[in-house]
Amino acid sequence: MLTYREWIRDRQPSPWTLCGRVYVPSRSDAASAGLGAKGRRMAYRVFLPAARWVIRLEGEGTDGARARIDGEALTRGAGSEFRWRATTAGWQLLEISADQPVTLQHLRFATEKEGVS
Repeated sequence: MLTYREWIRDRQPSPWTLCGRVYVPSRSDAASAGLGAKGRRMAYRVFLPAARWVIRLEGEGTDGARARIDGEALTRGAGSEFRWRATTAGWQLLEISADQPVTLQHLRFATEKEGVS
């Protein structure tokens, strides 16, 4: 019989999507653009369970974007994908920056095992 701790540890978080428009205004230079946001610096508060995460940026100009979580640069994957490992569950500050303005429609989150669909 599994203990509660083992059950929680073995659970895989479901993939989910965040609208680009829900940036943190005080930490961003973005402006709302339809369902997304446009700017060179956008910050998002996200709760991430402990896991290896793939974060895909969707929109225009995202190939040149950089991503950081709480000051740590994320590893770039293919195209506009980034990888990061959350060692513990908690609220994180995800910062997206670029030299040229980016229009960010969605941010897609999935565990690395599942990949981003």
